[in-house]
Amino acid sequence: MTYFADLSPYTYLAEVEEPALNVGWLDAGHDFTRGPVPDEFVAALAERVVGKQVHLTRGWHRCNLGGCAHPDRPVARSGGAEQVLGFAEVRAIGTDKTAYAAPTLVHHYVVEHGYRPPDEFIAAIRGR
Repeated sequence: MTYFADLSPYTYLAEVEEPALNVGWLDAGHDFTRGPVPDEFVAALAERVVGKQVHLTRGWHRCNLGGCAHPDRPVARSGGAEQVLGFAEVRAIGTDKTAYAAPTLVHHYVVEHGYRPPDEFIAAIRGR
């Protein structure tokens, strides 16, 4: 996985011109914040990664954090639908109009690895 520090400027896809801040671009070689997150956030994030992906790419990124059951094909489920993660991004806009860009694997990182994204991203996904 490509690593970018949380809240650093988005630069992953050069052709994407919308400014955003990175969230959840994790890699085993870098520490990340862990901690509880609201259940409503997990549900809203699942809905987003299942139904509102953007910037689809060819191929998949796999989870390299270790200890997960399906590092090559983690999935998220929402509303009876299932989506393989690791080939697209999700975007969220905060109340202050700040845009956040995260790989769809962010859901897997939260659920399986205890990742706690920045509060601003949690609020943006929850629509607050």
